Amino acid sequence: MVENGCDEQLIRIVPESLIASEYDGVDGSSRIPQSVLTVGRLEEKKGHTYALRAIAKIREFFPDLRYYMVGSGTLDKDLRDQATALGILDICDFVGSCTGEKVKEFYGTCEVFTLPSVTASNGDKEGQGLVIQEAQICGMPVVTTRHNGIPDGLLDGETGYLVEEADVDALADKLKLLLENEQLRRSFGKKGKTFVSSKYDIAVITKTLEVCYNEVLETTAR
Repeated sequence: MVENGCDEQLIRIVPESLIASEYDGVDGSSRIPQSVLTVGRLEEKKGHTYALRAIAKIREFFPDLRYYMVGSGTLDKDLRDQATALGILDICDFVGSCTGEKVKEFYGTCEVFTLPSVTASNGDKEGQGLVIQEAQICGMPVVTTRHNGIPDGLLDGETGYLVEEADVDALADKLKLLLENEQLRRSFGKKGKTFVSSKYDIAVITKTLEVCYNEVLETTAR
């Protein structure tokens, strides 16, 4: 917007919200050991290809490792072929599209969430990545990338980790760290719930919007 001539002082950033109370039933008491989850369309910008490569790197450390991919898209066959080539198809679950309630089940039963988003070859980018907030409010630690609006949506080193786009080694290292450390997962999960509830709940966002509207009204009334 600034590059197109908008005065930066007029810009207000208001994130997408969620209804925090809708996730109260996700207690995470029966999580699947050594499980990683991604929720997102099977498209280039979501970065599944890097997640698969990272999963392949850490498989030797976790005999029961499972990777669940919730979502459908144009790269379904390509990603299945990649998983086969990497020798990890047997531990990858291509779940496909799910209802909101089913997605919540995955948030409540998997141990670590990842969304390694990248800028696609056609320039397409992630926006906020609301699933990152959904995962956190369900008590999941997150591993994601320094990409577009994503860094605003978690506390690096406290509720999750940020790595550079397409950095498979860093992605694998952070996934391994979280999968092997239950205390760290619990600490990140607890902080994530508090962080998202305080910043992304619809009641909080509504108040932010009201402030913006009041600023406009005050300006036009002068």
